[in-house]
Order: sequence, then C-alpha cells, then structure tokens
Amino acid sequence: MIYLDYAAASPVVPEYMAFFNQTAALPLVNSESVHLMGRQTRDAVAMAEKELISAMTPEWKSGHALFTASGTDAINLIRAVNFQPGEAVFSAMEHPAVEAFVKHSGLTPKKIAYFKNKEDLYRGVSGQTRLIFLTHVQSEVGIIADIDSLCREIRQIAPHAVIAADCVQSAGKLKMPVLPDMIIFSGHKLGAAGGAALLVNPESKVKLDWNSVRSINYFVGRQEPVPVIAMAKLIADRIQHLEQNMKHVERLNIFIREHLPYGVIATVPLQQASPYILHLRTIGKQGAIIARMLSNSGIMISASSACQAEAGGPSRALNAMGIRGEAAYEGIRVSFAPQSSMDECRAFIDALQCAIEDY
Repeated sequence: MIYLDYAAASPVVPEYMAFFNQTAALPLVNSESVHLMGRQTRDAVAMAEKELISAMTPEWKSGHALFTASGTDAINLIRAVNFQPGEAVFSAMEHPAVEAFVKHSGLTPKKIAYFKNKEDLYRGVSGQTRLIFLTHVQSEVGIIADIDSLCREIRQIAPHAVIAADCVQSAGKLKMPVLPDMIIFSGHKLGAAGGAALLVNPESKVKLDWNSVRSINYFVGRQEPVPVIAMAKLIADRIQHLEQNMKHVERLNIFIREHLPYGVIATVPLQQASPYILHLRTIGKQGAIIARMLSNSGIMISASSACQAEAGGPSRALNAMGIRGEAAYEGIRVSFAPQSSMDECRAFIDALQCAIEDY
C-alpha cells in the first residue's frame, strides 16, 4: 500500500506516538480543575503553547494558542470576535468551512475567485471589510500566497479588518507568515493523532484568549492536554528539520513532473506551488475515476481536495482558476510527507501510466 494523500490527513507518525505515550503516562488531568494536579496540567499546556509559538512564529515573541480538535473548530473560534457591521471577504478557493462560517458570522459575505494579484485584492477589499480569510497554501492545487505582502496591502485599504490566515497545509512545512492577526493550523496534516489551534498575534487588535472562547462563551471544549502537548512537540520537531524536509519532497515533486505520462499535465508551476502538493490534470479523463483505479492498484491519492472529493460537482479550485466544464473534473492531487520515498513515486508513475492506458 502506497499513501500519497498527506494533504487530506497524515497517518500517525512513530515519533509522535512515542512522545504521545510518554505524555499519556504523566498524571495529567482536567486543566480547569482548581487543585494542584489541575494547576500542573495547566502549566504543562502553557509550556506546550510557548513551545508551539516559539517554533512556528518566533518573530511574535508571545501570543496565544487556542487549542481545538480540528482546523474547522479553529475557524469557528473566530466567532468570539466582536465585529462591527461590514463585510467578510474570502476566496472561492478557501476550505468550505470558511464559507459556512461567514454565512453565520453576521457579516455580509463577499466571495471572489482568488487573490492572484493586487488587482484582485483591490476588487475584494474595501473600507467596509471587517474580516478577511487568506490561504497560505491552497489545499487542492497547492498555490502559495505571499501572505505578509497581502497583509501589508490590506492594512492600507482596510485598516480595521481582521486577517485570518489558513496555514493548515503549510504549518510545519513552510516558513510561517508573521503579519496576520490569526493563524489556523491542524496537527492532522503532520501525523498527529489530533489537535489544531488558532494562533493569535500579540500585535493584533484582536484580543482572544482562552477565557473569552471557553470560560465565558463556551465556543470550544476544554483542552485535552496529552494531544496538545504531543502535537506541539511534533510541530517543533518538523520545523527544526523544515529545510531538509522541503528539499526532500521537492525532489519527489520534480521527479513526478519530469516523468508524467502523455496526456497528464501539472496544473501549477513548481515555483508557484508548495512542494508538498502536486496537482495534475488527466486531460479528457475524470480524476475521480483515475483515483479509484489507482486505489485498486494500492496507491492512495485524491481526486480533489478531500472535503470535496465526493461532492459530485466540479473542482471549486479549478473553477476559480478559470478551468471550467469537463476540464474541471480532470484533477488529481498527489501530496507528500517527509516519509514519502522515491520508490513510491516510481510506483505511482507506473500505475498512473497503466490507468491512463486502461481508462
């Protein structure tokens, strides 16, 4: 069995499980308890919070990490912000959870295709913008956005806007942006058994902390100490080896690009995409069918972003890029992890060639 769908979720990695088991053996209890063991648990979670922020955003020096169970939960924590009336701006290429959140936020939704240049930004953002979602790495096609540059432009146009950066596909893999008010990430994409967080920039006008999202409003369940501590350790370890891991997956990405069968093309140039995600178009052939054929050969990839793979419609990301009609059904996504190997990529190329021929 070959797994190349790490952008959907990563199987739990051995180094995480080893640390998880060590942490689980500690006398950690309900962190909200008032007794000594409760205080010790709170201290352990606070140490994990500091480790996480220090590793992911060392430029911040401080800040808050509001731990949740998933990236979707982290997005929904933003409802604790008291927004003035206005617009919430987001891209059609965002995760569906973003659009669902905006619909219930009390703000006026404003959806654009995607922020591919400054002109798109000026069309989407205005003085009425109160919240804007930016995606660091688009989950299906892998396009990378220069979040900090976009933040500088947004501050000029909409000084009162809160900027939330979706870094689910980049945390622990790429250098993090430092200018957003909030950063969303998930441990599931790195090999943790669970856990996610909303990081709050200490320089932001947004003043969210654990008291406001839990003790007062109960927007989230209590922090589970063992997954939180283990996830923070895993992410810190991944960031320590960030450059090494990037070079490794880039070699795999380039190898596949150079050995694609006839009729299969890369959707996004390597220079514009995360090395961890390679989106391909199987011209004239539906990606979902190709993905199922590969699955029958023991190779796991995705036909699109996992949350939309069985939605029955065309790819939202390809539509946003102007690829429509039958062509918007042609996509497949290969995604890598540090444990991915060249032998797995060779096997993928061979199986893809057979799938194209047998389609």
